[in-house]
Amino acid sequence: MAHRKKSDPPAEKKAAPAAEKTAEKAAAKATAKSAEKKPVSASRTKPVTAPMVTLHKKDFIARVVAASGVTRREAKPVIEATLEQLGAAFAAGETVALPPFGKARVSRQKDLDNGEVLILRLRRKTRDGVAATADADDDDDE
Repeated sequence: MAHRKKSDPPAEKKAAPAAEKTAEKAAAKATAKSAEKKPVSASRTKPVTAPMVTLHKKDFIARVVAASGVTRREAKPVIEATLEQLGAAFAAGETVALPPFGKARVSRQKDLDNGEVLILRLRRKTRDGVAATADADDDDDE
């Protein structure tokens, strides 16, 4: 049995301050680590500033005809088949990578009585080569 001096505090009293100091150090370390993490910059995600305009299939076909120089009669079945395949790929949960359109994947899916809602995540390259990410999020349909 070890002898202790009368000036030494009992072992229980020594342990309590040591445990408090250890807890304080751990809390300080956790706070420092969370401060080291870089917060998500507001400049990385920017709100859509353009007014929300819906591009309908008829207008889309007209734009493709104007850009390609083919007739509407030639373009329409190709565009409809393309849109059908895109829809099938998204419904199957496939990631679609179509430059320069971008890389799109389904981030969330909700089945409804009259159909389904797919929330897409689209990643596109900007003109300066830095990737930009946006959610194509239509919560009005839910």
